[in-house]
This record gives sequence, C-alpha cells and structure tokens, in this order.
Amino acid sequence: YLQGLDLWVYQRLAYLQGLDLWVYQRLAYLQGLDIWVYQRFAYLQGLDLWVYQRLAYLQDLDLWVYQRFAYLQCLDLWVYQRFAYLQGLDHWVYQRFPYLQGLNHCGYQLFAYLHGLLNLFKNLQ
Repeated sequence: YLQGLDLWVYQRLAYLQGLDLWVYQRLAYLQGLDIWVYQRFAYLQGLDLWVYQRLAYLQDLDLWVYQRFAYLQCLDLWVYQRFAYLQGLDHWVYQRFPYLQGLNHCGYQLFAYLHGLLNLFKNLQ
C-alpha cells in the first residue's frame, strides 16, 4: 500500500512539476507578450510623435505660405501703386512737355540772339 502511495505521490509530484513547468512557460510567454505590447505601444507613441511633428511642420509650412502670399499681395499692391504713380508722372511730364518745348524754343532763340551779338562784338573789334 505504501509503495503504491509513494508511486502515486511520485506521479503527483511529477504532474505538479509538469504543471509548474507549464505555468512557468506560460508566464514567460505572457511576459514576452507584455514586452511585445510595450514595444508596440512605444512604437505607436513614436509614430504619434512623428505624426504630431509632421503636422506641426505642415502647419508651419502653411503659415509660411500664407505669409509669403500676404507678402506677394503687398508687393502687388506696391507695384500697382508705383505703376499708378508712374502713370501720373508720365501724365505730368506730358503736360509739362509742351511748356518745356516752348522754353527750349525760347532758349534756342535767345542763344541765337546772344550768338549773333557776340559775333557782332567780335566784328566791331
């Protein structure tokens, strides 16, 4: 009876050791799974950070484009105003031109008159 009991205890012990081994392996598997989940979570956090940085970069790019567009609009306005100023200046010059032509004509006649007087004084000497 005792030998049978010893055999039963021995078998029970072997079974429990096998169960312990199975539990140990299961625990190691779950720890590995936890590590995988942790790594995956870290990867996804890194991915979220990358997406956030990319979004921030694109927002900065949008801001730069908006500022550049505003700058170009200001430049267009400046060019338009400058063009209008130059058109006004051309109009003013055009209005002044007949006066200047008349002044040149008067100056030319005065020059001819003074040249003639100079020649007259040379001849008198």
